[in-house]
Amino acid sequence: MKKNYLAILAVLVTLVFACTVTKNDGLDKNAKIFLTQFQNTLSKTDDDILSLFKSTQSKEEILKGIAVLQNKDTTFVKTVLVYDDAKAVWEEGYLNVSIPVQIIGKGAEPEINTLTLSLFQKKDGKFYIYKLGGQEVYTAYYSIKSKIENADELARRLADIKIYYDRARELQKSYDTVVWYVHHNDTAYYYAVNGTYIYDSLNGKSPTTFKMGLLHTSGKVIVPVEFDLVGNPGINLPNAVEVKKDGKIGYYGMDGKQLVPVDYTWLVPYEEGEAKALVKKDTLFGWLDKGYQYHENFPTPKAEKYIKDFEYLTERKFVLGKDYQEMIKMAWLAPDNMFSAHGIAIPPAFLVHNKIFDPVVGQFIETQKSNREYFVSGNEYLENQNEKPMSISTMIDVFISNFKIRYVGGREEFYTSQKITVVDKKGNFSSSIEMNGDYDFKFFRVKDDLFGAKYFYESFGPEENMIEQNIHYFSYFSFDGKKLKRLDSKRRFPFTQFIKIDSSYFKGEFDLLLIEDEVLKDGGKSSFLSRSTLEYMRDDILVDYNFIVMDSVRAERFKFEDRYNPTISSYEEVYSKASEIDKYNLDFLAKILGPVKKPI
Repeated sequence: MKKNYLAILAVLVTLVFACTVTKNDGLDKNAKIFLTQFQNTLSKTDDDILSLFKSTQSKEEILKGIAVLQNKDTTFVKTVLVYDDAKAVWEEGYLNVSIPVQIIGKGAEPEINTLTLSLFQKKDGKFYIYKLGGQEVYTAYYSIKSKIENADELARRLADIKIYYDRARELQKSYDTVVWYVHHNDTAYYYAVNGTYIYDSLNGKSPTTFKMGLLHTSGKVIVPVEFDLVGNPGINLPNAVEVKKDGKIGYYGMDGKQLVPVDYTWLVPYEEGEAKALVKKDTLFGWLDKGYQYHENFPTPKAEKYIKDFEYLTERKFVLGKDYQEMIKMAWLAPDNMFSAHGIAIPPAFLVHNKIFDPVVGQFIETQKSNREYFVSGNEYLENQNEKPMSISTMIDVFISNFKIRYVGGREEFYTSQKITVVDKKGNFSSSIEMNGDYDFKFFRVKDDLFGAKYFYESFGPEENMIEQNIHYFSYFSFDGKKLKRLDSKRRFPFTQFIKIDSSYFKGEFDLLLIEDEVLKDGGKSSFLSRSTLEYMRDDILVDYNFIVMDSVRAERFKFEDRYNPTISSYEEVYSKASEIDKYNLDFLAKILGPVKKPI
């Protein structure tokens, strides 16, 4: 899925470039030639256009992008690239170009957005498309087009929802402001605030300077305006809403009666026998019966296992967004009076306290069929699946949380990420480290004070420095007995920095991608890394010690890395400065590759 999106966006960027190619002394000469060539190719065949790409995108994906941004239909909107204001900079071996783009809707002022494009250059000087960032332009284009094309329908929808904004203004007369509204069981409820409302404070980014409550559309107070945060109705307990104050939570029924006093750290629904929920009160566990009366300890051994073995976090998925909650919406119109279908979700405290979700999660989009053609960007849902804890010491476990976000509008893609959280044997979650591997994420122990993670990046384009296209990425972490700390490494093969390697690091099921006559071709498979990649691995170690890489093609791999300062020609001098691990790994690689040749 993600490859499809990147491929389409790559087309969008090149198309906009192609439509307006002018003189810009800030661009490399060969880059200008590439852009001009693309402009001249647009009027030719699809195959001619496709020949300018060096990526894994499909023909269908490219042509879909062409249909969008060639300005073939300017009835409602067109794009104009402000090429004279483009900026270009070389970074890590790629020419990254940022270009302001005017998106002009019929009868409207131009909207300025930015396209970014990374080009990679082959040794003959020619450029090809590698990676881009064009979502801002793509989204804005369709948003403007939808607004104009569906103006009448949007006006009707604005009229439909205006009643909620108007009612919010009426209710606000008794409070400092009304910030949100939500539907629950076909009834509207409003979030009233006293004090200075600051959205960022909800996730701890600034001090909280307000109190919040919940109102029935009639004005009846469901939750008094005296809490730090009021959640989504029904998100954790049916027909009830979680409230938070001074780090404690409780529950109110939607009839305005308090069900659970604000005394608990978190509450987990648990229906067994007389039990309604399991709760944590500071460091103590307890349970609530069906009348919401508190009892100490656990109702059964099964319930105790459910909590202490983290089954309440690992036995099911947690999903925020579409079809799972009624989204909370802002109680005011956007500045341009555009109907906003975006919403927020407030996860229950047991997911927040245990570092799974932030207190407030935003940018969800309503995706009912009747809405989707009008609102083109947002998260449809955020899905979480947690793995069973892994013990890393007698006192500490690590807890791996996997996340998947489905993004819709203009593109429909999944994004994946991970979070590694430290938890003690008493079940207290502490520090966490966020990761962004696309798939096949694995966390592993190296030794008592060193751990690692390996993963793939599906969204990256072809690896120019290796013929193998599916070599894991690695990250490493030190452990001091209490906290994990990510270790810094500039290497493509960071295991060479932290581990004494053996041949197992060279084995796998590798897909090969070869370049023949300027064309990327499938090279089949291999079970062992190629000599050129092993040379890259050795060079990856040596450049950390300012060694002069003799081969000019291999040296190009590091030309734009900040760490590359080739000043030492003596391998013996570099070897004498190397760490014990690096010396071991250089010796091991020399057994396969032979000695390092001296620079000329």
